[in-house]
Amino acid sequence: DDTAVWATHVEGHKTQTVVTGLRPATQYTFSVFASNAVGKGAESDQFGVETDPGNPDAPGLTGGVPLASSPRKVKLSWSPGYHGGRPVHEYRIEYWPSRGVGSQSGKWVVDGNETSANVPGLEPNSTYLFRMSAVNEMGTSEYSNNVTATTRSIGLPGSVGEIRARVFGDSVAVSFEVPDQSIYENKIISKYVATLAPKGAETETRVLEKPFDIENGRLSFTLSNVNLAVYTIAIH
Repeated sequence: DDTAVWATHVEGHKTQTVVTGLRPATQYTFSVFASNAVGKGAESDQFGVETDPGNPDAPGLTGGVPLASSPRKVKLSWSPGYHGGRPVHEYRIEYWPSRGVGSQSGKWVVDGNETSANVPGLEPNSTYLFRMSAVNEMGTSEYSNNVTATTRSIGLPGSVGEIRARVFGDSVAVSFEVPDQSIYENKIISKYVATLAPKGAETETRVLEKPFDIENGRLSFTLSNVNLAVYTIAIH
């Protein structure tokens, strides 16, 4: 409380004392009076002192939620603590698996102006503990409270979208809209299978494997040495 008033008691034979628990880079006003068994004496003149800058206070983590766009990320949010009289230039986030197995601990650094961050590099369907600290030019705060968050499960990829095909010579250029999961988390989908069903002939299968050439949400590839026929193309 910036308007709080409190008293520090000092033994009568002393002429100085150290007042602790003050906030860095803050102006305080002091006065002194003596007291004995009879009562309180007159107060001295007031005098002001400004404390030096110091380490920031710890931020307060307010929550962690999995990102819908990726099973390997969690969004953390926090409330900044007092800056200590100097700007906070970065926050340091630490995380580790809640059961100590299945994934590695790690660190992530974000700009001091932020109050939320997407932490990447996590394992899907895993629960993590998070904590963080604030840093200014004077030093590093104590750690925040811990919060727990669980990443999404990978699950099955969605269906592909619109398929387009263009014939040139004995080849067919094919493109299709990829499922959302392959846009945001390319490691989820390891391959696509294209099925060609020529009219009146045996069905053919072509496998498309990573790395994928995805542009504007569409994946393109070319089918070569295609026989002259009417084809039905399916991709999954």
